[in-house]
Parts: sequence; C-alpha cells; structure tokens
Amino acid sequence: MFAGSILGAAMEASGMAMMGGAFLTVLYLAMAVLYFFPIYYLFQFSSKIKAALQTQSSELLEQAFSNLKSHYKFMGILLIIVLGLYAIALIFGGLAAAMM
Repeated sequence: MFAGSILGAAMEASGMAMMGGAFLTVLYLAMAVLYFFPIYYLFQFSSKIKAALQTQSSELLEQAFSNLKSHYKFMGILLIIVLGLYAIALIFGGLAAAMM
C-alpha cells in the first residue's frame, strides 16, 4: 500500500498513472507466483514431518527432509539471482553517475 502511494504520486507527475497500477499488479502477482514454490515446499515438509513423527516412519522423514532441501535450494538460487541483479544495478548506477 505504501509503495503504491509513493509510485502513484510519482507516476501522476510524469503522466503514467494509468500504466502504474497495472505495472504494480503484474509485479506483485509475479512475486506471489515466484514465492509460491518455497512456501509449498515448507508446507510439504511440515505435513510430512508431522506424519513421520506420529507413525515413526523413516520413509516419510526422508521425504520431509527432501522437501526442506528443495526449499533451501530454491531460496539459495533466488538469493544468488537477486544479489546478481543488485550488483548489475549498482554497476549501471555508477556508470550513469559517472556520465553525468
């Protein structure tokens, strides 16, 4: 809500108010779709670990930890991508500042 207010005011000044709301909607939907998978892995982990503890099943325990591994792998790859994007933004920002 706060980001929408700030960006809405900035886009009104530039005459892009109609496109701003659609952009934020698409951005937030993309973030929700992207973050669905790690949450799903955590849900599967918690469900299977609970069942494994109740039934003393080592097979369910192994599946649960496999889901936890998938969660951490996904989050690690996502972190590397985001840090790479930050580095690229920093480099282009520095180049833009140097050219001014």
